Amino acid sequence: MEGTSQSSRKRQNVSPPIDRLSALPNGVICRILSFLPTKLSASTSILAKRWRFLWAHVPSLYFSSSELRIIDIINRVMLLYKVESMNSLRLFYHGGAADDRSKFQLETCMIAAISRNIKKLEIFFHDPAILPRCIFTCKTLVDLTLRFCGYIPTTGTVCLPALKRLNLSLVSYESDKSLVNLLFGCPVLEELTISNKSSSDCFDISSLTIKRLTVGFTFDWDNIYWKVKINAPALRYLKVNNCLRKRISVSPMNSLTEADIRLKIYSLDSGDNMPSQVKFLDCLRNVKCLRLAGYIDKAVTESIVKFDNLTKLELDLVVDWRLLLKLLESADNLEALVVSDVDISLTFWEEPERVPTCLLLHLRIIRTGPICGKHEFNMLRYLARNAKVLKAIDLRSTHCSKAQLDVIKRILLFKRGYEACMLV
Repeated sequence: MEGTSQSSRKRQNVSPPIDRLSALPNGVICRILSFLPTKLSASTSILAKRWRFLWAHVPSLYFSSSELRIIDIINRVMLLYKVESMNSLRLFYHGGAADDRSKFQLETCMIAAISRNIKKLEIFFHDPAILPRCIFTCKTLVDLTLRFCGYIPTTGTVCLPALKRLNLSLVSYESDKSLVNLLFGCPVLEELTISNKSSSDCFDISSLTIKRLTVGFTFDWDNIYWKVKINAPALRYLKVNNCLRKRISVSPMNSLTEADIRLKIYSLDSGDNMPSQVKFLDCLRNVKCLRLAGYIDKAVTESIVKFDNLTKLELDLVVDWRLLLKLLESADNLEALVVSDVDISLTFWEEPERVPTCLLLHLRIIRTGPICGKHEFNMLRYLARNAKVLKAIDLRSTHCSKAQLDVIKRILLFKRGYEACMLV
């Protein structure tokens, strides 16, 4: 009897569950729902009467499906949608080709989004004929991402007066003039990302406003003859991935402060291409941070320009050590050196007659991968001995073999130009 009484008192002391989520203001709940796929967001309408149409006030919509009926669903959602100013619409369709009805529905959907002053639009659509032309005249669009879908037109009006970020991934182009026409209609564009184009012989990237540019390729036989021309005087950040050395040309970029360059070599790209490489490197002379990867001709080492502003250099190259020496001699203010990888078969290390200025005055950290050969070991010993303000040598290794431990022990015995320099 006493046990029954105690159980009853315990049940009375247990507080009823509190619905803290429903206690939040509508604006906060809509903000939370905006991080969910719209299908899941809309399913919250069954929770309670208050929740029935909350999803329709979420400023961002996100749809993903492998079935074409997704476009019909989007249009039905738009009919119930209460938002007057949309933040974003993301549509991912990874099914088969669309029929004419679906193309019309998608155009209707885009018109509805544009009428709601959409700011960010991302479309992933496996159909080269699906891209609605109304997208290119949206006056409120700030961020546009197109993946796979449609052809970028050569003619027709392009007016994107608010667009600041543009990402074109695996899209097609009607002609070499398509990209020129598109960029001309983006007067305030600041960031441009282009990857793996599929139907143009020449990329002509010309803009007075672009500050960040990323150009990347998946290297194969289809793109071996592509060319890239860059004319962007306001550029501050440049990333080029897997571009053939002879296939890229640039105009002066005096505002550039950071560059990440991976140049591809192939048999059809061989020959006398030193002038093009020298000219390209010359356009990088003002950078503060530089990453070079891929292949640089040995002959280029004799024509390296001065990098007066360079403070961080990262190398991941198929090249001999003479290029490293030349870069050290050309970068008097270098503070950080990262040697990620080199082709051991091409290495050749000789101590220079004169110690580079950066070693005497500025170099503070050296980061390198596993020391595999005598050239790397001798290089590191030379740098440690002559770097007068070096604070740390960061030796990175994916495994800790006995050979690597022996190398570390030998490095610890290095004579150092700065006694407080640590091995980390």
